[in-house]
Amino acid sequence: EDALQGFRAIGGLWGTCYALRTLAWYVAFQGNYNQARMLAEEGVSVAREMGVKGLLGQCLMSLGQYGFYLQGEIEQAQVCLEEAVSLTRDIDHFRLLGISLSFLGNLHRSKGDLERADKLLQESLVPLQEGNVASGLWRAHRYRGDLARAQSDYNRAREFYRESLQTIEKRGRRLPDVPPCLDGLGMVAARLDLPQRGTKLFGAAQALRGRMGMVIHPVDQAEYDQHLALLRAAIGEAAFSTAWDSGTEMNADEAIAYALEEDD
Repeated sequence: EDALQGFRAIGGLWGTCYALRTLAWYVAFQGNYNQARMLAEEGVSVAREMGVKGLLGQCLMSLGQYGFYLQGEIEQAQVCLEEAVSLTRDIDHFRLLGISLSFLGNLHRSKGDLERADKLLQESLVPLQEGNVASGLWRAHRYRGDLARAQSDYNRAREFYRESLQTIEKRGRRLPDVPPCLDGLGMVAARLDLPQRGTKLFGAAQALRGRMGMVIHPVDQAEYDQHLALLRAAIGEAAFSTAWDSGTEMNADEAIAYALEEDD
């Protein structure tokens, strides 16, 4: 916030946009979606004033993903992300195009349009792999895991989530990226009749979120609750609590190692 005020004070528009996007991401992952939206909207306004396509594409991605999508406001998010994709196609920017396509593909998965989601996610891999954009590849792999799960292809989903975690480790771990992969693997375990494993993974993910002040986003909450109920029903309250506590005791290294192990 101090950096943002400094950039505003000196009229540094590039720095202002960067600070606004970073703050929007930060507050959204703490559950402050209205603040994230206001910050991202300001970023879009500044970028439009500057007339720089790449910068505007980045700011639109932030508004679509952090200001709208995470809160479950799908239609507003889609408008922003489609404009971001269009802008980044024009400038042929590997990172921005790949990430915006992956965001849009995941949005279509959440809408239930799995065919469109698959097409967009496949397309996102081309610029991300060509540009060796690890910061986007981990996300694309995770979203492909979510899509495979929606298609009831649980073994394939498991491989995508593990590939996402491996990419996170190769690029240099950023802890906020880890819990969604653990949750995805926990949901796969729930569907493959591995409730002890699934509960441990859910517990580990929740503990990591708690240490960072992160929340489960409204767009993900119903599916998360559904799988949590499946796990609890499969093993009963006592065994569920024991497995959950075992997961919460893991640090990040232990949780990732466990997630990458062969299933119990």
